[in-house]
Amino acid sequence: MSFDFFEIMYLIPILIVGFICVFTDLKEKKIYNKIIFSGFFYGLILFIYFLFTNYNETYLINMLINFSISVFVSYALWFFNCWSAGDAKLFSLLCFLLPLSFYENTNYLFFPSFNILINLFIPVIFFLSFLSTINMFKKNNFNIKSFINLLVGYLKASFIYIFLFLIIGKFFKFFLIENYVLFQTIYIVFMFITVRGMNKFFEKHFFLNYLLIFFTMGYSFYLVFSGEEELIQLVFFRVYIYLGSVFLIRSLINDYIDKCETEEVTREDIKEGMVVIFDNKTNRINEDNIEEMREKPGIKSYKVFPFSIFIFIAVMITILLKGSLLFFIF
Repeated sequence: MSFDFFEIMYLIPILIVGFICVFTDLKEKKIYNKIIFSGFFYGLILFIYFLFTNYNETYLINMLINFSISVFVSYALWFFNCWSAGDAKLFSLLCFLLPLSFYENTNYLFFPSFNILINLFIPVIFFLSFLSTINMFKKNNFNIKSFINLLVGYLKASFIYIFLFLIIGKFFKFFLIENYVLFQTIYIVFMFITVRGMNKFFEKHFFLNYLLIFFTMGYSFYLVFSGEEELIQLVFFRVYIYLGSVFLIRSLINDYIDKCETEEVTREDIKEGMVVIFDNKTNRINEDNIEEMREKPGIKSYKVFPFSIFIFIAVMITILLKGSLLFFIF
């Protein structure tokens, strides 16, 4: 595999920043802002240099769109408690630094760095699923009642995914035809990230949940009587195949994380921005609830998961494959 001068000049900061961030994350459980900002500054200098020596308007626009989406995705994953703020910054930086030429095998429209996300979450999911399976058989602590209650909750929440799939299938059919693999991938990732939050949301909004179920079923019957039963069959089949897979994987991972990757925190350790667990529910600490949370007994927090390692590995996989691991599947 050979790299041109443009690619090499960007691979250097990727390797340096990646190694430093992984090292500090493992040793001190922290990714330093000065390292992230230094990477952005170096990348910006290189970007300006190549902009004046070899101006390419199309590349510039595509790069800026890709980076903007990566920032939004990073923030969304942080908001849903999927990773820390430092991990989000590292991901955005590496998306900014990695040249678009490394996405040529599976170049997703507008957001080619989606390849990095795929190469990140596939190893993470397999790794956590493996650990959770080992832990379940080792401790023999599977709770059938909790599993059934969780399954019922997921079935109720599934109607939001059915409704969204129906709307997309009905009004954006042209997009599905041209980008069906991309849509399926995004939809599975969307389910995986949001399904636990959806379940908890509908637990608190009982009436809204059944209103959504009633509305979705009514719209489904309307489509059947309109002669679009194929769309209904496709949507229900796809959603429950996807959701079933997501449910099993998330159940294993959530059970492992809740039992093996949490630790009790003292009153003094609770700070703003921290994600804590109380009464089996996740809460983000802010200035409005910090004093209330400090008074509650048995507060736990998630141990720091070394996401930086998997982010760096995902970038290396993307560089080697010039695409995602799904390139071998589809």
